[in-house]
Amino acid sequence: MPVKWNSTYLMLDSVVLYSLAFCQLKLVDPKYKWYPSLEEWSRVEKIMRFLKPFHEMTKLFSGHRYPTSNLYFLYVWRIQMLLQEHMVSMDLAISGMAKDMKSKFDKYWECYSVVLTFAIIFYPRYKFESVEFFYKKLDVSTSYEKVNVLREQMWELFEEYLCVVPPRCEQSSTIGTISGCDVDMEFDSYRSQCVDARSQSQLDLYLGYDFEDEDEDEDENSLSTNIEDLVVRLGVHSR
Repeated sequence: MPVKWNSTYLMLDSVVLYSLAFCQLKLVDPKYKWYPSLEEWSRVEKIMRFLKPFHEMTKLFSGHRYPTSNLYFLYVWRIQMLLQEHMVSMDLAISGMAKDMKSKFDKYWECYSVVLTFAIIFYPRYKFESVEFFYKKLDVSTSYEKVNVLREQMWELFEEYLCVVPPRCEQSSTIGTISGCDVDMEFDSYRSQCVDARSQSQLDLYLGYDFEDEDEDEDENSLSTNIEDLVVRLGVHSR
């Protein structure tokens, strides 16, 4: 009987707590013959480690409190990276599960929401270089095309925004952070090598600002506020 992977994780997470009880049961009940072997318990723990990150990230999207828009791209990217890594696992059970999950992922998530991808570009720590970096980590051969499409769409919609939105008064806001990302240090090294000659439009000025470190407070100025307004308006256009 087929079972969804998230249900599989929850069942395994519950039963592994009683692994010692199952071992004792075989000693006190002679009729209990089909108890899990040590090898099978080891397999259970291995599958749990594989499924746990997906379970945690799925809860973020399906719960009552959702992650901020600037984290959307990172969470979806991490799911895709984990699937690609486990598809080539030496454990046939895990690689098989990863391949099945990847086929479903491709159906629903392969085309990341453009508007929500803009959110990470307008996040002072990452900006456009982050999208280039993360796409290259997934697949170097397709990263250039994906980034160019995203860049063209961003500029097209930004030009439309300039025609209809007046200057905004200065406001301040706080943007959430994502912790525990294994690729942070690698991305810091990558972005330090990026040199991009830009003109001086409002969007260029923002993208040309220095990156903000993860542990710095983010004090958004009027330009950043206008950028946030753009993201909201783009969301309306995308419906």
